[in-house]
Amino acid sequence: MEEKEELPIMTDIEALLDKEEYDKAIKCCDKVLEICPASYKALGLKGYALYGKELYDDAIACCNEAIKLVPIDVCAWVVKGFVLHSKRLYDEAIGCFDEVIKLDSDNSVSWYNKGVVLMDKKLYDEAIICYDKAIKLNPDYFQAWHNKASALIEKGLLDEALECYDEAIRLNPDNMDALLRVATVLKDKKLDKEAEKYLYKAYLLDTSLTLHVETAGSLPNLIAPDKKYTMTSLTLTGDLNGTDIRFIHEIAGYDDGEGILSVLDLSGANIVSGGGYYCISDSKHPLYTEDDKVGELYVCLESISTPNSVTSIGEGAFECCTRLTSVTIGNSVTSIGERAFMDCIGLTSITVPNSVTSIKEGAFCGCEKLNAIIISGSVTEIGFYAFEGCMGLKDIHSNNPIPPTCYEYAFYNVSTDCKLYIPKGSYSAYSKAEGWEDFKNIIEVDMSVRN
Repeated sequence: MEEKEELPIMTDIEALLDKEEYDKAIKCCDKVLEICPASYKALGLKGYALYGKELYDDAIACCNEAIKLVPIDVCAWVVKGFVLHSKRLYDEAIGCFDEVIKLDSDNSVSWYNKGVVLMDKKLYDEAIICYDKAIKLNPDYFQAWHNKASALIEKGLLDEALECYDEAIRLNPDNMDALLRVATVLKDKKLDKEAEKYLYKAYLLDTSLTLHVETAGSLPNLIAPDKKYTMTSLTLTGDLNGTDIRFIHEIAGYDDGEGILSVLDLSGANIVSGGGYYCISDSKHPLYTEDDKVGELYVCLESISTPNSVTSIGEGAFECCTRLTSVTIGNSVTSIGERAFMDCIGLTSITVPNSVTSIKEGAFCGCEKLNAIIISGSVTEIGFYAFEGCMGLKDIHSNNPIPPTCYEYAFYNVSTDCKLYIPKGSYSAYSKAEGWEDFKNIIEVDMSVRN
């Protein structure tokens, strides 16, 4: 009965370990151990959590307790082996994995783990024997094929290594590391054309890309057609005009296109005028780029970093970007335009940089999940309906000791229980200022300490 009571809890702990929530896992293990101090399973799992936190001596102590209680506890021996390997106590680690193999000689993972330690000891022949054992037990063991190839390379046996990589890639065709290693071996064998094929495959698999656009309008020429619709993250520097922004629209799936781009970092880029129009506005007018301005982008991303050179976020720039959860505003922006982030319902927090002086009408209207905003000390005015409908707001930090002028309905439908943090000594001013006086929880903060 005691073991049955523990099982659901053990499942929860294992789930926490899978998510690398080690502190929570340790607390759960401790609860189990309070009820049942002799729970070798809880001790073993706690040891693994401590190993994840790199508390190696504590982890070994837990494993030793578990092994003392149940000498055939495979989990404790394995975790102890991992810890000793991390401490570079290779012989002791091998001893642990030998114990596991004694308990279960048909466990391919145990042979693989022993091989990994032997590799670190540069005992390549012995490591290959272990990998062969693992592969015999599990012919589809990708990592064993991969590591055997690495050991063969160390021995200078390039042809045999390529055969192992062929098997590894057959099992996992999308493994970039294996493709790149094959390319390296082929280059060492002076087979450059063959190497290029593997490098290109790896290039296509990489869903993130960093590019410098030397000439505005040239971005479409810098990205291979096969890559265009597979990227999820793009970082750009250099000059971008309407032609480039239009191309970004395409790779972000604008107008139900094929693109899947979700993260765009333009912090090191410059927006310049020129090029063709980048999209048609809701009013059926073509939109063109302007120098140092982020205009209406009509592109739905999860994360955007605006250029540091940009001085204004234009009207409706990110309006209705429902997927947007993270925004980094460049440090030269002085104005956040009307409806700039209106109805960005996924946005949870925003920091307005020190360069900004005005937040225009409806700038963040309808951002219902926005829970925190930091308004810099340089902001002097907040427009009509700027934060209207931001019902999730729990914390507002207004860093200007002089309350920014709030136009009508600036915080309409924002809970008055929301905490308003202001500079020390400015309570009297905020508690009487229009648009601010309705907040019930006004808290003075020493800004010099915060900074």
